[in-house]
Amino acid sequence: MSLANTTRLRVGAVTCLVAWGFSLLLPAVNVVAGPELSGGRLLREGWRIVDYGVVAWFANPLFLASCLLGLWGRPQLATPLAAIALLLALTSFAAVSIARAAGASVPDISWMPGFYLWLASLFAWCVWAALHLRRHIAVQ
Repeated sequence: MSLANTTRLRVGAVTCLVAWGFSLLLPAVNVVAGPELSGGRLLREGWRIVDYGVVAWFANPLFLASCLLGLWGRPQLATPLAAIALLLALTSFAAVSIARAAGASVPDISWMPGFYLWLASLFAWCVWAALHLRRHIAVQ
């Protein structure tokens, strides 16, 4: 991979990491008749609902690992991890239904700006890494 392509990949990784980090500061979920939860709180506590079949939280470590691989100039490894992270993140839309089906008492929720920024950062990184993987393959 050329130095220019590696640099662009790294810039994309840093940009998406900054957006992801900012999403942690924003309100991400509004619990009906309850509190607003920040992205940071969901990151700290979201793993607890894994017992009920909700796996969206695992998108975070996969996203971070994928971005690290991008920073190291490895789009061939970063891209599949980014895609898996995005797919896991998209399961958030079914989280309430999944948890209820598993027997959890879960209130209704609505998504807030932090959630959408989180999802957008994962989506943007997935697309960015895939474009660079395509360039990487074309150069070889």
